[in-house]
Amino acid sequence: QGREEEADLVWEERHAAGAEEIFQMLVDLKGFYLKLGQILATKTDMLGPVYTSSLGRLHDQMPFESVEHVRRMLSKHLKQPSEKLFKWVDALPLASATIAQVHKAQLANGETVVVKVQHQGVERMMRSDLRNMRLFSELLEASPLDLGFDVLSLIREYQAIVPFEFDFEREGCMQTLVKQHLVETGYGPFLVIPRVMTHLTTKHILVMEHLDGVPILDVAQMGELDKVEFMTKLIRSFGVMILRDGVFHTDPHPGNLLALNNHETGQTAVGLLDFGQVKELTVEAQENYAKLVIAMADRNAVQVRSV
Repeated sequence: QGREEEADLVWEERHAAGAEEIFQMLVDLKGFYLKLGQILATKTDMLGPVYTSSLGRLHDQMPFESVEHVRRMLSKHLKQPSEKLFKWVDALPLASATIAQVHKAQLANGETVVVKVQHQGVERMMRSDLRNMRLFSELLEASPLDLGFDVLSLIREYQAIVPFEFDFEREGCMQTLVKQHLVETGYGPFLVIPRVMTHLTTKHILVMEHLDGVPILDVAQMGELDKVEFMTKLIRSFGVMILRDGVFHTDPHPGNLLALNNHETGQTAVGLLDFGQVKELTVEAQENYAKLVIAMADRNAVQVRSV
């Protein structure tokens, strides 16, 4: 028994060291490799908690530029001295991820906002990584090696959607559109989306309302019935986005979700952040998605394959 416990402890230490090395390697590689790490961080069915926890830092704990650099970028892209537009910008970011870093700030009129500033050079690096990965995927597809899933289609999809993340003007428009849709369907008080300051938004800068919340994983402290009700509302909100409106947020990882206190209802609400990856569906795609969900719920393998 003592030897087994000692062996388990050794393996835990090795896994922890390995998880940290993988994290540092992805940070050094930058570009699309960081996106791959973010995807793996959500694969709790494939990786142990020590790996998903370490990779989860890629969502919001990446190395960041100084606040002086941020102020220079604000002045450059907004074409005004940042000191005229903002009373202050926090020195430390609220989060720093693959494409941008986010700072709390205060406008000249006293309103507290969040400023999202795109990292320099990351778009070119990301596009280059995707081209290389597509070439490698095409070589794999031509080989007799069977990976068990369609890698090339996955890379093609990322090549189509990732460039949208570098256009903050589009992101602001999609954020505003989804917010309007949720208000129309009555889900606005539960799924809260920050208001965008369009006059302070460019391709590389996005300024929005500040939401005062805590990481979504903190809802683990809720009672069981509260958690069920909470998750049911969240799933229905996404169902409305996908099946009613055909415009939906495709990247709801924990770093993009905040738990908020709705002062009007006294209940917990969700703050939904980062609309860089918003997808628009045709009516045909919405219908096929609905058929797929029903077939999966019925465990009908024939119907799943036919959709």
